[in-house]
Amino acid sequence: MGQVQTVLQDNMIDISDLDNVKIVRMKERTGLTSFPENMQKMIIKTLYYPTASREEEILIHLLVRRAISKDSAIHIPEDTVLKELLEMEYVTKTKSSSYYLTPDGIMAAKGALKLYPELKEIKGSN
Repeated sequence: MGQVQTVLQDNMIDISDLDNVKIVRMKERTGLTSFPENMQKMIIKTLYYPTASREEEILIHLLVRRAISKDSAIHIPEDTVLKELLEMEYVTKTKSSSYYLTPDGIMAAKGALKLYPELKEIKGSN
């Protein structure tokens, strides 16, 4: 099983049509996908997203503070960005004006944290 994973990580599957026949073959990865995952993230971050957006900062802050349910919701200042996250249903507001991540918000926050692991250390204050 380990050998199969290694082969699939180093190659990609190419499917071509030739008349009424489909040809399936392994091809060497090219471009960004030819680099290891950590290198891909570094390149993407450097070229396209050198700094985290305010949305990502809020999502990561809620994740790091473990605000993932009504019971663990935290108070943070409401602004237009937080309102957008509420509209996108990444964040939920409690009756006591505390906030926590929805399942989609948790997934987005984890993805942002992979791209900006340095933000894990910035917890901020309550």
